[in-house]
Amino acid sequence: MKAPFGKTRLDGVRVEEVSEDISDLEYFGGEVKRARLARKLSQLQFAEGTGYSQGHISNVESGRKIPSAEFARRCDHVLGTHGMFERLRARLLEKGHPTWFRPFVKLEASAVEILDYAPSVVPGIF
Repeated sequence: MKAPFGKTRLDGVRVEEVSEDISDLEYFGGEVKRARLARKLSQLQFAEGTGYSQGHISNVESGRKIPSAEFARRCDHVLGTHGMFERLRARLLEKGHPTWFRPFVKLEASAVEILDYAPSVVPGIF
């Protein structure tokens, strides 16, 4: 995904040329920030509303931290986005996996324990 040409990004920087690609995490974080600013909430106010620290909010908004399912749910609740962040997070986690593998991603997310049986001492090393 590219930053728009000739528009102002979420962080207030004017973009005159198409900038570098942004990651899906940065896109998710940018959407959180956009929705938060639309509600006229500071990071501190938003942190208090969600029960997460201001540092956590900052890390998610900048794309440095993968949002948890609970974080996405609380964002939707505080910002009134009706499940948008839960859906974005689900898409974020599925993206990059082949279509045939996506059901396993969902199973792994709900797994309590994952067992790996391998004939080697260190899994993955032959």
